[in-house]
Amino acid sequence: MAAIDNLKDLLHGAPPAMPGESEFIYVYLPQDIEPDERYERYQEPLDAELRLHGAGWVSGGGSLLSEALEDGSLECVHVGVDVDAVDVALAREILRTQLPGLGAPPGTRLLYRDGETALEDWFDGETWTLALEQEDDD
Repeated sequence: MAAIDNLKDLLHGAPPAMPGESEFIYVYLPQDIEPDERYERYQEPLDAELRLHGAGWVSGGGSLLSEALEDGSLECVHVGVDVDAVDVALAREILRTQLPGLGAPPGTRLLYRDGETALEDWFDGETWTLALEQEDDD
């Protein structure tokens, strides 16, 4: 994936100079898609929208794989997109607006922090529920 990210940086340049520090938002997508599809479907268009509005940029993405199954194969549990936001409220709004049109499935979540509190926006396939406290996954 590093090669794709390097190519993206060459084509788009470094993230725009923006005031202040960035905050991390993780876009949790409960689906099994290949890295190239994740990049084309989500990372590239979200990066363009975030940069266009000066809200931040996409800094990466990945897939969470299961432990080895009996046959030794692995299954994709979910994919994610990493966002560095300089304006968290605006970045969340952009993500909530764009993701449904890009094919985000029900159960998509935006994971972020407000100070020490871990929060999430949750998509049910039609509407978003905002600023829910994240539950521990123990």
